[in-house]
Amino acid sequence: IINLKSKVDFLILEIIDNGIGIPNKEISKVFDRFYRITQGNTHDTKGFGLGLCHVKTIVDKLGGSVSVSSTKGKGSKFTVELKRTINGK
Repeated sequence: IINLKSKVDFLILEIIDNGIGIPNKEISKVFDRFYRITQGNTHDTKGFGLGLCHVKTIVDKLGGSVSVSSTKGKGSKFTVELKRTINGK
């Protein structure tokens, strides 16, 4: 699910999935470069751990914020808040 909300000073983009969720101990690390959540003693985690790091870098440079909330077994919600600009200001 993708939601876009318009507030007076912000645009809020929410990306919501119904996947396996992210364990609480991993939440603070998901935006770190090269960090990948492992599934126990298996080595089948795909990707390079760069995607969310790039998202955070871009959003930070735009003066916004990105956050995540998740419930293990139910899914995750990523929220991006960007300041609204009027005439490039």
